[in-house]
Amino acid sequence: MMIRSYRPERADASLGPKKQFKIAGLCRPLNALFVLAVCGHIMAAGCAHAPATGDVSSGFRGIPWGTLLAQVPSMELMDQGYGRALGQRPDDVLTFGKIPLQKITYESREGRFFAATLHFLGEDNYTAILRRIQDEHGTPKIAHAYANVYVWHPDQVSLSLRYYRSEGRGEARYAYLPLALSGQFGESD
Repeated sequence: MMIRSYRPERADASLGPKKQFKIAGLCRPLNALFVLAVCGHIMAAGCAHAPATGDVSSGFRGIPWGTLLAQVPSMELMDQGYGRALGQRPDDVLTFGKIPLQKITYESREGRFFAATLHFLGEDNYTAILRRIQDEHGTPKIAHAYANVYVWHPDQVSLSLRYYRSEGRGEARYAYLPLALSGQFGESD
């Protein structure tokens, strides 16, 4: 059996007009099914790679901005002085999509959550995170490719990505601007 690629000029010569019409009529529904199958596969793959952070306007990984970090289950806080504290959750999933992370730190002022930093290693992970953030948030507002610094402003959040090439490590930092820029956090709960 010989397999040939489809070429209309050969089909015209080898088939009669009725058979050619029947085959062409059959190919259209099959092509539509093929396209639907491919689109379904792409959509299923897209679901497997859901946004790494989702909507960051209201919070980060399930923690609303302004929440008292001491009240977040499994949060381990370390006082940094001057009303600032860093926290980590030992049960955090240390991935950004499928990209491995070294750790995630949560930052508070006067006890209130206002920033989260994803720490990662390696230039390949930096490139993958950069692409992922660009897919989610578009073109950065500030881009210094030479210094490996990019900044986006989705909603009321500042998202900065930085890679320290000489150290082989990087950070993606989400900061909620109304709290990050304000020295006043209101009454404590």
